[in-house]
Amino acid sequence: MADKTFISYEPPFANDPEHYRQLYVDQTKERARRLEDPNRFQPISKREDRSDLPAAGNIWKSKGKYVSLYRGFDVCKCPEDFVLYHQLFWYLKPATVIELG
Repeated sequence: MADKTFISYEPPFANDPEHYRQLYVDQTKERARRLEDPNRFQPISKREDRSDLPAAGNIWKSKGKYVSLYRGFDVCKCPEDFVLYHQLFWYLKPATVIELG
């Protein structure tokens, strides 16, 4: 007889493609809702002064900028910055980008 005290976690979309499709639809709707939210970009004065990352995590994360390379050149940027730039450029589609400093 199997031990019923052990319950394995299997998300509903793991084995059923239809659940995965519904998850994709739900995520797409939520993404569209957030992109259309008028409060998406707030002034810094209205933002909370908090972080979900512990201080030690920020220290280790900031060390990544000293080992980041782009096409063989040191860039001195956090790896997350490259991802954020890509996302911002995709959503905002600016005509011109000027980087200072």
